[in-house]
Amino acid sequence: MKKSDVLDLIKYHYEGRETEFRNQSIAIARNFNKHGDTQLAQYIMGLMSQSDRFMPQIENPSEYLTPAKLDIGPLPLPLSIMNDLKGIINAVNHHIGINKFLFVGSPGTGKTESVKQVARLIGKELLVVDFSHLVDSKLGQTVKNLVTLFLMKSIIFLSKQKLYHLI
Repeated sequence: MKKSDVLDLIKYHYEGRETEFRNQSIAIARNFNKHGDTQLAQYIMGLMSQSDRFMPQIENPSEYLTPAKLDIGPLPLPLSIMNDLKGIINAVNHHIGINKFLFVGSPGTGKTESVKQVARLIGKELLVVDFSHLVDSKLGQTVKNLVTLFLMKSIIFLSKQKLYHLI
């Protein structure tokens, strides 16, 4: 292995060139294996296999994300539901690791409006996902687009008719 290999690896990482970074890492591992250091080669390959395998082809997720209109005023809710929403807001604000919430109810019971209120109260933008751009005819691309969406550091709200994404 040459010094230039390590420099390239660092450069690819900081430039966000994931494919080149992955290829350079594999080349380094193969070089170690070729020169008899199989343990280090296996370790590097193991690290690479644990990293995300999906390489999104959509460079700009905003192609399928548009801002949702949030109401300015509070939503009149029953006390029990308001307490549940306060619990969600506290969990999000205190970063306690709980980041998945399921809103269940009949149509028209306020699930979507509740999510909009959570977005308003924690000061986050709520985005609507346009499925016509998210779903792709290329084999596997839809999954890659979904992975890109879920890897974003944000809160996601799935609705039967729409997908909301809170950033």
